[in-house]
Amino acid sequence: MSRINSLGEKMESLLLEIDTVCRKHKIEYYLMEEALIAAIRGRDLPKKRKVLSIAVHGKDIDKLIRVLKKEKNRAIESLHNNPAFPGFYLRYVDLNTLLFDTSVFEQKYDNCCIGIHILVLCPYQKEKE
Repeated sequence: MSRINSLGEKMESLLLEIDTVCRKHKIEYYLMEEALIAAIRGRDLPKKRKVLSIAVHGKDIDKLIRVLKKEKNRAIESLHNNPAFPGFYLRYVDLNTLLFDTSVFEQKYDNCCIGIHILVLCPYQKEKE
């Protein structure tokens, strides 16, 4: 069993989980911020970072939430399930981790865990049932 030693490595492993799920369910996503810049420059992701973000089209958010909820020891947090959530995005977190950062506690997350931010592109559109 391999051991993940850094915050950056855990975020990368979560990103790979999201990538696998998105490919399987044909959900397009886009790297954002530092991850996008690293990819454009052909470099590794910065090891010292607090946030790793992706973006998903609004039309695919419900589908992504539905499939990610099935992952073991993971949670998705947003305004849908936490009225005190600090923004219009989602967090996909590993419940077996702890992110001890005072700025995170100020942001009123229910799960103070290592996670990926999922930003919504375009207006949110409820999935047709």
